Amino acid sequence: MPPKAGTKKQAANGKVFQLKVTLHDIKPPIWRRVLVDGSETLDEVPACLAGKPACPPEDCGGTWGYEELLVAIADPSHERHAALVDWIGGDFDPEAFDPTEFDDNLHLGDLASFFDD
Repeated sequence: MPPKAGTKKQAANGKVFQLKVTLHDIKPPIWRRVLVDGSETLDEVPACLAGKPACPPEDCGGTWGYEELLVAIADPSHERHAALVDWIGGDFDPEAFDPTEFDDNLHLGDLASFFDD
């Protein structure tokens, strides 16, 4: 699949790699499809082309904590509903995904460190 216009410059060495990154141990799978310039490192903003659904928020307790969060915020009678809705900052759509969010998070963190041995 060729890069979408404006998402990635032409790779210096002519190679662009398309990766699919999937979060394990959660159903339905959370995934992102990214393009990486073959002459750069992962720290230099792979372009995110697609993905589904929203990522778990930071510090939600991993995949099991995310699943509990989704159950609680969907059920107003859940004992932790009010606290978790407040913690998440109000409205949260677990199906929403914005590729620019991937790029923003990449700039905040060190993506390559997740792939180090």
